[in-house]
Amino acid sequence: MIDNKMDSNEMVPHPTLPACTWEDHGSEIHIKVPNEFDYKQNLNYLANSPNECTFHVKGQCIYKALSIGIETLVIEISEHKENGLIIRFLGDSRPEEKWPRAEIVRYIWEWFDLDYDLKPFYEMAKADPLLKQLVCDFYRLRVLGIPDLFEAFCWGVLGQQINLGFAYTKKNNLLKSLASSSNGMEKNIGCFRLIVELHN
Repeated sequence: MIDNKMDSNEMVPHPTLPACTWEDHGSEIHIKVPNEFDYKQNLNYLANSPNECTFHVKGQCIYKALSIGIETLVIEISEHKENGLIIRFLGDSRPEEKWPRAEIVRYIWEWFDLDYDLKPFYEMAKADPLLKQLVCDFYRLRVLGIPDLFEAFCWGVLGQQINLGFAYTKKNNLLKSLASSSNGMEKNIGCFRLIVELHN
């Protein structure tokens, strides 16, 4: 019988993740990020979407609900002091098995576009009269994506509405229609197929 319990500091290989990219510390996960990544730059970008219902930015933290297998896990993402990310599990959503934790890291790795090597682009942009100032202003900002294919398809349709505010309203309504329950708490984080309450 395979023991699926997670040992402290154990790194689990994932087929789509570079080796040694994360450490498990039980109640939290530490993700090592490339030097060409700035948490605050990307946090500020996410904070510019206050109507977004699939994540919530509060202070210096990002709150996100992820559907992993049959479970919905609510996580808090914050900055690690050594240019990394800290993932904490909220409520009773902490998984004990290895594979859901690896899937969470994979999702965040893809969401923040951490696989892409920006060094060649920065070298090229230094000599470009149009790009060099933009690179200075938005240095280490990533192109945040939508790792969930179903969500990407839905947003591809919903995002074509009259304006962005209306598109976000339709997206929120769709999430609520897919949710098993929503009690109208102050903050709800949605993930496709469930909406999870975020308690302050």
